[in-house]
Amino acid sequence: MGTHGMMFHHFHDNKKHIAEQGSVSQEDFENILDYYAERYNLIGADEYCYKAQHDDLQYKDVCVTFDDNLLCQYDIAMPVLNKRKLPAFFFAYTSPIQGKAEKLEIYRHFRHLMFTDIDEFYKAFFAIYEDRKKELSIDFNIENGFDASTYLVQYSFYSLNDRKFRYYREEVLGQSQYYKIMDFMLEKYNYDIQYYAKNLWCGNMQIRDLGNNGHLVGLHSHTHPTCLGKYDYNDQLNEYSTCKEILEDCLGTKVISASYPCGSVNEDTEQIMKKLGIEIAFKESMIPYKSKLMIPREDHSNIIKEMKKDENNSIHKQQTKTPVSD
Repeated sequence: MGTHGMMFHHFHDNKKHIAEQGSVSQEDFENILDYYAERYNLIGADEYCYKAQHDDLQYKDVCVTFDDNLLCQYDIAMPVLNKRKLPAFFFAYTSPIQGKAEKLEIYRHFRHLMFTDIDEFYKAFFAIYEDRKKELSIDFNIENGFDASTYLVQYSFYSLNDRKFRYYREEVLGQSQYYKIMDFMLEKYNYDIQYYAKNLWCGNMQIRDLGNNGHLVGLHSHTHPTCLGKYDYNDQLNEYSTCKEILEDCLGTKVISASYPCGSVNEDTEQIMKKLGIEIAFKESMIPYKSKLMIPREDHSNIIKEMKKDENNSIHKQQTKTPVSD
């Protein structure tokens, strides 16, 4: 597959951190690392970054990456990495560090806490959409001719319902109308945002501790827009520069790495990265390696699928939910 990063988001321990669509346990994380270490040259983020800076990445060089600044990563994955002396990239969006409970993660937590599975949530979501869509300001022509099988085809781990939901969220509703539906659902199901937000994101203390343990903390925007590639140059620059300023103030060091929220980029993105002094950055799909600012990543769900085909692997017979990231 060529040099790439392994991409992780959510982890669970069934105590502090609930099992969600896409989450893995600490044991599964260990198994995934073992599996990759047998097949690739699994190296630390510091070494991977150095090799990228010097145009020396080899075909089998692979690193570990995390997106979204999630507390479950710090609590569950970091101890495993520290034990193995394997530094990783932790890409953080920073508005939660300043105390804002960003709705992207709040909504995700809600749909896994309040519903037995993701398809039950989708059923409830689209029922409310149909009931309320006449009062929403949307272009209903966008609904016509939608084929879920052709949307976001680069993300093979999405189910048809995942694709439909994301299409309606991004293309039909847009942010403001999507928020209206989701906020209505939070109220309907009595979801307490402030109570649950406390266990979702890392704060300044955890960010500093990641850096002190040799991990590389990088940019992932300030507010995590799901379609950042639709932003103009100045708005996109503001998202990343704000993130950089907050992280560098917390870490006390320069930040030189990044990943793109939802893989959403445009013709300005690489130039913005260069302007901000970013030397290595990752996409969210296994696109061919083009530059050190567009390094591909393999989602852990695809790795698990490969592991399940191997009868000799410990994860083979486990019934792991289909992992999906936002």
